[in-house]
Amino acid sequence: MTKINYYLGDLFDNVNEGDLLIHVCNNRGAMASGFVVPLAKYYPDARACYIDWFHQTYDEHNVPPNLGEVQFVNAPFVSGKPTICVGNMIAQTLEPGKTRQLDYEALYKCLEKVVIHKGGPMCPRLVFPLFGSGLAGGSWSIVAAMIDEVVAPYFDILDCYVMNETDLPEEFRPLLIKPNGMDT
Repeated sequence: MTKINYYLGDLFDNVNEGDLLIHVCNNRGAMASGFVVPLAKYYPDARACYIDWFHQTYDEHNVPPNLGEVQFVNAPFVSGKPTICVGNMIAQTLEPGKTRQLDYEALYKCLEKVVIHKGGPMCPRLVFPLFGSGLAGGSWSIVAAMIDEVVAPYFDILDCYVMNETDLPEEFRPLLIKPNGMDT
C-alpha cells in the first residue's frame, strides 16, 4: 500500500513552512516548461539557483551537473507565503528524438539524496507534482514505486498534487482526495 496522498488542487496553494518540495529537472540548464513555470513564478530563487548551478558547473568543468545530483534551495515565496526547501533533482536528459528523457537510475539516486538531506524530524512533509511522468516521459507507476521504496519510510507525510484528475493515471484515481464540494 502506498504512503502517498494524492490531492486534486494547486500545490502552491497548499505548501507549509518548512516543506520539502521535490521535482525533476534536466541536465541542460533549461527550465522553461511544465511544472517549473509556476515554480519559477512563486519561488523564483529555485529557478535562479538552478540556472546559476548549471552555468557554474558548465563554465568551470565544461560539463552540466551530473544526472543523479540534487540541489536543495531554501526558497522564500514571493508574496509572503511560507519559505520551503526546493529539491531540484537532475534526472532528465534533453536528447532530440528520445521519447523517455527521464533517467530512472538517476531519479533513484536523487531520491536517496532527498532522504539524506532530510536528516531528521525537521522536515516531516514532502510535497511534489507528478514529476518525471509528464514532459520527461516516464511512468508514474514506476516513479511512485520508487518514492514508496526509497523515500516513504523517512517522511511522515508525502503529498502529491495534481491540477486535473485526468493527469493522474487511472490506477491511482481511486486514491485522489478532492476538495470539499467537488464530485466524487
